[in-house]
Amino acid sequence: MKKGNIYMIPITIGDIKRDSLEDTPPSSLKVIKSIRFFIVENIKTARRFLRQIDKTFDIDNSIFFLLNKHTKSNEINQFLQPCRQGENIGILSEAGCPGIADPGSKIAAIAHQENIQVIPLIGPSSI
Repeated sequence: MKKGNIYMIPITIGDIKRDSLEDTPPSSLKVIKSIRFFIVENIKTARRFLRQIDKTFDIDNSIFFLLNKHTKSNEINQFLQPCRQGENIGILSEAGCPGIADPGSKIAAIAHQENIQVIPLIGPSSI
């Protein structure tokens, strides 16, 4: 079975309502709208971001895995299960591109070990 991809989804720093669509290109928005599994630092802000980019986004049929400083190491490996079964996963950090100064780097490291492609989307960066 073909594995899914992991998409690193960048988010603006600041007011999501005002900035998110301006700083995220249409090609990235298209990918984000197609994903239903997300690894996030904060579920509330992740849901708000997804609703902002698409008011009809099916949040109720999306799965969110919480990844922050309190997440146990043995949980992190389980987050990739949908990807192992062919589903794409999006990683959302609180600001900028995931994997830079946040827990998303742990997911990317596991993905690389398992030959799961990690794709950074174009958009805002905290750098």
